[in-house]
Amino acid sequence: MKRIMIFFCIGIAAAAMAGGVARDYEPGTYANVREKARNTLKYAYSPNRMFEKIAAGEMSVGGYIGSLDPQLCEMAGFAGLDFVWIDMEHRPMTVKDVLAMQMALEGSGCASLVRVRSEDFNHVKPILDIGIDGVIFPQVSSYAAAVKSVEACRYPQAGGKRGVCIDRQSGYGKLSLRDYLKRCETWPIIIIELEDLSGIADLDRILALKDVDAIMVGPSDLACSMGALGLQAGDEVQRLVDDVAARTRKAGKLFFSIGSLDKARARGSAFYCGGGCDAASWRKMYARATAGSRVDFGEPRISVFASFIRNIARQRGISKSAAADMLYDIGVRGFDAGPAEPDLDELAATRLKPINFYYFPDWFNRKKGAEALSPEAACLARAAELGVPRIMVVPPGFTDGKDNSDEFERILAHMKEFVAEAKKRGVTITVEDFGGTANCCSYAKYLKRFLDEIPDLRFALDSGNLYYAGRGEDILEMMDFAKGRIGHVHLKDQSATDNREYVTLGLGAVPNEKIVKAVAATDYNGWYTLENPVGDTYNDTVRQVALLKAWLSEARRGKSAE
Repeated sequence: MKRIMIFFCIGIAAAAMAGGVARDYEPGTYANVREKARNTLKYAYSPNRMFEKIAAGEMSVGGYIGSLDPQLCEMAGFAGLDFVWIDMEHRPMTVKDVLAMQMALEGSGCASLVRVRSEDFNHVKPILDIGIDGVIFPQVSSYAAAVKSVEACRYPQAGGKRGVCIDRQSGYGKLSLRDYLKRCETWPIIIIELEDLSGIADLDRILALKDVDAIMVGPSDLACSMGALGLQAGDEVQRLVDDVAARTRKAGKLFFSIGSLDKARARGSAFYCGGGCDAASWRKMYARATAGSRVDFGEPRISVFASFIRNIARQRGISKSAAADMLYDIGVRGFDAGPAEPDLDELAATRLKPINFYYFPDWFNRKKGAEALSPEAACLARAAELGVPRIMVVPPGFTDGKDNSDEFERILAHMKEFVAEAKKRGVTITVEDFGGTANCCSYAKYLKRFLDEIPDLRFALDSGNLYYAGRGEDILEMMDFAKGRIGHVHLKDQSATDNREYVTLGLGAVPNEKIVKAVAATDYNGWYTLENPVGDTYNDTVRQVALLKAWLSEARRGKSAE
């Protein structure tokens, strides 16, 4: 447990360092809230980095705490975070739990922000009496709810409903009653979280409230209110968040960002909660520690073709590294590429790792000179250099474009040699049901020969290729034959009226949902690669990833119920 906490501490320290001391919003725009922060500091009885950052016009960096152990808050404070976000809304925390966390933070200079369960002042009052530095009010769907939130935090002489209790939050008398009341004119900081369209519709009226200090947007619930569950990273939701951030800044208030640090900076945020949930950080740490094992802690292994990264970079006018970051943020962790692609080193240096090569060997010596593709030795060496664990081989097509059993025997012999050589180097070879009609891999009979005669060969199941080949052969039958031998999965969809027309996953004639659920119900623990985006690459990938995760989740629930 000590090692876990040390790693957690290092992680949140890194998040704190990410904020730096750069001015991330224009101080002059926030004269009112900066003055309020200075007032809070003037009457403070302990150091507080968050209010210092607000007063100086610098971005505060914090971390989310959902666990009940106050020692995590203590670590966060001494690791250098400006604030911790303590979540009562979604966690089984009591007021006593929050008290322990507040006590753990004091003396470290780290502020406490507590997300309460509602704006009811009877719920909020004992939390304020602990002496917390800020309140996050979730699910604020109207101006009236925002008014109630403010009333819960202010004393009656300031138009609120808060009851007077001056023991702990005054430092047990360290502040005089006069100084304590002066401090409470601007303390705690009040953060309104908008999570649906109705709340955003009232944004201008909410921003006009003098005691509302900051606005946060909950993108997941916002996406749900827009009828786009699971698409919180999509353009439509993110454009709306950008608009809320701009209007908040224009009104002289602070904007609170979660998720991407780059987006937080671009939105001129005064608060950034980095590092994700503490529990998620542990899970990721455990996953890294068990890399290569069959334990994946529930996170599906989702990959894309390398072209996805290039397309997003081109369409958005950003770097390939930034495009890879966008894919990583929605759950993509790897990419498939060819061993001779010219930008492979550049792509491998991003947050996504190369997890599969698609390789087209020239076993019939048809290409010469510069046109020849990488020979087997070069392909295997490249895989070893980049740590690519598998190579999907697509053999050359028949020379006359028609079924040729003699040529297949030559191909089979080459495949046996390549698989044996790859095994020596610890690389898995797969063969795909390639859709090219002149290729032996578009025939189920030859795919079965490959698997029957080469025990170390695995099947790279492509959901749409046999459909594309147009021979009427059923991928579900081939999948059943290859059960236990599936080494990789490619997913794409095609139109019911034209097998050569690609459509977005789940909207065509290919039984992808049935395929995914059938594969997930087995012992398969490998990668699922998305192959064909339709339209805007990023937005369609967001949709496909969300759909794939939903299918996998349903399959796992069904498997656990058996």
